[in-house]
Amino acid sequence: MSLRKCCVLIISTSYCKVLILGAWAVSRHSFELLSRYLLLVLVLELILAIYENAYGLPLFNSIRAGNRVTGTFSMPASLGIFAVLVYAFASRFSKLNKLLLALVVTPLVYLTGSGTAFLLLALLLAFSLLQTVPGSWKMTARFVLIIEVMCRDAFNWQQKNPGG
Repeated sequence: MSLRKCCVLIISTSYCKVLILGAWAVSRHSFELLSRYLLLVLVLELILAIYENAYGLPLFNSIRAGNRVTGTFSMPASLGIFAVLVYAFASRFSKLNKLLLALVVTPLVYLTGSGTAFLLLALLLAFSLLQTVPGSWKMTARFVLIIEVMCRDAFNWQQKNPGG
């Protein structure tokens, strides 16, 4: 057996060991506890973001949200994307009220002015609503969602390129 094949075998078995250890160490209860702690971090970030928006030093400017807040992150987009990912994680693994999560995440995404975070939040909410559609209407709802995204994209392109 060549040295390269030995290294590949050792590395692949190492990943299996990490996966087995991770499956043993992580339980549903620990994910729920982690999501509660992450929600606490988001609440603290929201308090800091409101204070930063009112009294803070404006570091990033945006037409959409005025001065874009960063919280404890270095870039506004990082805070917005982190908030949306915590929303997705907590809505999947905890029994917290989704309305409470949305009331914390939505103002953070708005105050950061992150278009990527807003798009992720909109897609997450669209797919959450898609799960509530009855089985016979799912294909129709997917088709309407795709058409709506295509029309919005064409409209935005037309706004950016008038006459083109």
